[in-house]
Amino acid sequence: MRIFLKFILAFLLIYFFLSSLPKDYTPRVSQMDIEVRKLISAFGIQERDLITSMKKSFQRGNRKFLYLGRQYRIHPDFPGNEFDCEIKKLVKTHKFRLQKEKGKNFIRYNILAGNTVVYTLSLKPTKKVYLAVVIDDWGYTPNLIPFLEEIKFPLNIAILPELDYSRTVNIMALNAGHEILLHLPLEPLSGEKMEERLEKVTIRKDMTSEEVREVLRRFLNGLQGVKGVNNHMGSLVSKDEDKLREIFRVLKKRRMYYLDSKVIPDSVASKVAKEVGIRCFQRDVFIDNKDDEEYIKNQIRKGIKMARKKGYSIIIGHAKYHTLRVIKEMVPEIIEYTIPVKLSGLELYESPGH
Repeated sequence: MRIFLKFILAFLLIYFFLSSLPKDYTPRVSQMDIEVRKLISAFGIQERDLITSMKKSFQRGNRKFLYLGRQYRIHPDFPGNEFDCEIKKLVKTHKFRLQKEKGKNFIRYNILAGNTVVYTLSLKPTKKVYLAVVIDDWGYTPNLIPFLEEIKFPLNIAILPELDYSRTVNIMALNAGHEILLHLPLEPLSGEKMEERLEKVTIRKDMTSEEVREVLRRFLNGLQGVKGVNNHMGSLVSKDEDKLREIFRVLKKRRMYYLDSKVIPDSVASKVAKEVGIRCFQRDVFIDNKDDEEYIKNQIRKGIKMARKKGYSIIIGHAKYHTLRVIKEMVPEIIEYTIPVKLSGLELYESPGH
């Protein structure tokens, strides 16, 4: 009996001695962080989805801790149940404890060493957001037409009127399920070599009201399935309320919308559209002011970020090889974070022209 008691006493002494030694959880937390990030990456969460992060070291008694906190955006269809199973296995492997909290707009995993939280992973489902991708300047060449089939979400194809390939693009875009806009040539402010850049027929400030209506009707009748109109150039006419009023009256009769590309900051298109009673959209981001693929990618991501903030965004590019190639390459990313839409289905306003 005495031997047994001595054994128990020795065991307790060793236990208390070991317990009193300094203990550092930092390496274990750091290693677990590496594996947590691998896990969330396997579930499609990338570093660009990171909203906030926190890192701090602290001490309690003779124990040293590292705390890490991360919050990520996740898609509304994120497989939460499968993720639960995997993170439970991971935490158990590292001999920590897991607590899960679920709120209306978040899922939070607290990982504990004993009773101390050493890691917090928060997941925030994103709301559905919409992205309208508009591609201007179609009709000059047939070379880019294959992209209309290859880009697997709805585009808004703005076609210049009465060019050699305007009708071909028109038919192919409709067959591929895209939306058709008339890319209406409007007179710009004067500038060097501006005159030679104008289309053969351009609506000018000095045209009569009847001439404006006649040209616009002819352009619209030359294309099939047109849902709306946006401006090609037009920095001068975009400030002319009378000319815009004539254009918008024609659009109202045909139940069409107008997309203001905002080539100038003081455009009066929205004001006149509200007065006439038609829907007027406004461009948020030009994606290809530089014909550089990295620049175009960053501009598209800027449009996606804007859509996530306000619920939608409208981005405009041009019928150029690099622009279309980048959009095709980014299809998975675009559809992961947004719902690409046709402008006619984008309910941004409570009332027409608002």
